[in-house]
Amino acid sequence: MSITGNAAKNVLSSDVEIKGNLKFAGELTFDGKLEGEINTEGVLNLGDSAVITGNINVQSVIVRGKVNGNINAQSVVVRGKITGNIVAK
Repeated sequence: MSITGNAAKNVLSSDVEIKGNLKFAGELTFDGKLEGEINTEGVLNLGDSAVITGNINVQSVIVRGKVNGNINAQSVVVRGKITGNIVAK
């Protein structure tokens, strides 16, 4: 993990599987599997291999993988597949 200014940039690769909720600060690139919610006031980058089953509540998200759940964010970019609702504020 490296810290640039006040924003931490974190990476969880494709071999990571999480059952539970994920909360973080700063920026996260996630390429694994998650069953649960993601909450942050930061930035979430979902990689090509990412599979999320649950809701996402973030400031900003880029989806390249798959999301089975709702997304609530200020900024949403979708390049993958979403099964659910998107609310962009």
